[in-house]
Amino acid sequence: MAIWINDELCNFVKKYVKETWSRKRVKTTCKPHSWQSSRYIQISTPIKDMDIHYEITLGRVQFHIEGKFTKDEYKPFLNYLRNEVRSDGDFQWRRRMNMTQGLCEVNYEVEHRDELTKCITQMIDRFDSLIESYVGDNPDLFPNQTVKEEVPPLSYKIQELPVTSTPEPQIKPVGKIEFDKLIVPPYQRPYKWTAKNVNQLITDIITFQNKKQYRLGTLVLYNNEIVDGQQRIITLVLIIKKIFEKIKDDRRKESYKEIIKKVNVFTTSTKFPNRYSLHNVVENIHAIEARESDLDEKFLYFVLNKCEFVVVELTDISEAFQFFDSQNARGKDLEAHDLLKAYHLREILEMKESDSENINKWQCQQTTFLKEVFLTLFRAKRWSQGKSARYFTKNKIGVFKGISLKDGKRYPFYQMEIIAHVFSEIYSNDSIRIIDQNKMEYPFNLDNQIINGSRFFDMIRHYMNLYRTIQKKESYNENGSAFAILDCISNYEGESRTGDQYIKSMFFTLLLYYVDRFGMEEMDKVIPKFFIWAYKLRLESPAVQLASIDNYSKDYSSMLRHVHNAQTPYDIINLSQDGVTMNAISCTKCEKIIDMFKKFNKIYNND
Repeated sequence: MAIWINDELCNFVKKYVKETWSRKRVKTTCKPHSWQSSRYIQISTPIKDMDIHYEITLGRVQFHIEGKFTKDEYKPFLNYLRNEVRSDGDFQWRRRMNMTQGLCEVNYEVEHRDELTKCITQMIDRFDSLIESYVGDNPDLFPNQTVKEEVPPLSYKIQELPVTSTPEPQIKPVGKIEFDKLIVPPYQRPYKWTAKNVNQLITDIITFQNKKQYRLGTLVLYNNEIVDGQQRIITLVLIIKKIFEKIKDDRRKESYKEIIKKVNVFTTSTKFPNRYSLHNVVENIHAIEARESDLDEKFLYFVLNKCEFVVVELTDISEAFQFFDSQNARGKDLEAHDLLKAYHLREILEMKESDSENINKWQCQQTTFLKEVFLTLFRAKRWSQGKSARYFTKNKIGVFKGISLKDGKRYPFYQMEIIAHVFSEIYSNDSIRIIDQNKMEYPFNLDNQIINGSRFFDMIRHYMNLYRTIQKKESYNENGSAFAILDCISNYEGESRTGDQYIKSMFFTLLLYYVDRFGMEEMDKVIPKFFIWAYKLRLESPAVQLASIDNYSKDYSSMLRHVHNAQTPYDIINLSQDGVTMNAISCTKCEKIIDMFKKFNKIYNND
């Protein structure tokens, strides 16, 4: 059932938008006793005029083109948006106001608030940057129409800090920042700025070059570790180095000797274990080189002497992480798993070499892979309990917070996890291990309580390895059913469709949950069971939506519930399963799937 628009939902959306995009406006129409079809919530774009806006109506999140933007003069702008955002599995363009493509909507009906905030963010993230880019390139078409995001007042940032400490902010020009002492800590997310961000920063600085000062934002430090401001600091370092390299006169170079020395120390000491970060560094250097004509000594002088940061130096590690959490919970670049990383780093009692190794391994992963792993773990934990798990968002990270070893509390219900934790630590650190070389890994299980801190990072390393293992067909007997099924689901004609990817994700979530409980036992017997259960939904559905797999997986008769209740693999193997009748098959491009069903005698004649 589509989410119901009422006063409560309108207030919820207003609050969410205000906290996430402080400059956006929200307009609501929700008259008492009115039909749902006449109720809507509108959210502004980077353009002031509300003739172009985002809209929530009848369970859909949409992008609307109305009023003056339907005129011929705006056709190039609209064609640009339509070309950049094409109808696919996530978005769909539809007719509106005599326009063939007058609105674009997220391609499914929203039923819950979690879905709503996810869809709003998805839509705004997709269109806002495109609108800003086009408006910036065509200012004559949009006179006085842009709404620029302002740096929040200093008091807004500081009020997020605990009352136990009030750091004294300082205003520092870039040239006075001690780059040689700055450290990018392991809890920081990757360097995500792209050429677009670099060009915007350069353009902004040029725009304000005739002003007395230009405020770049806030730089928050703890023991010289950058808590907030990493993206701008790294970008400025790249710009400063490039301009300095252009200067040929040795006497003029001498005047920049001190700052360049500090910048070089920072660049030498800062490592980028994440390949995505390194890629962005290289691409941004090219973007800076392409703006060479704009980057002269006048520009460098303004950056070093007139561009300023509000520098806040925190004195307590807890403050640093709380600031990191509060500042970035609203930032669109920060993923849910980044917040978890910051939280669990705060919970580490004493940083060990194994912690550094786990964190470095985390940093080296692609963001898409980390999101996939966390979504899979989240769904396994929730679906096995009969709960919805369509998205893993920032407001769901509590699922991965558990027992704190710092608070001194020991409740009876999680004593088993504490005992296992302590015993595995004692066993692993015993000097006898030097002789026998034995290892004992903590017995992770998704149904158990998570232990915060170091054990959390052990857990994520464990499940990243497990997730990769179960997806490789080489992990199974080449002549067995499991191998054949994994080959099949990756190579049939319709495999790349969005709905088919949903089914595949559901299958691997189930498989990971089983292996988490029983290991790689009886794979050739249980994987056919999982395949029939998962792909039965695919064969019987002309289209598979995210809601389809969510409802299917959380159902009381779901295979995940059976695995949750199983004591041995044979509780799964001995389950009776229905197949599919020929006239119930509604899937196209699924011939290989049908053939595999026939192999297991799960395709029935219509009679």
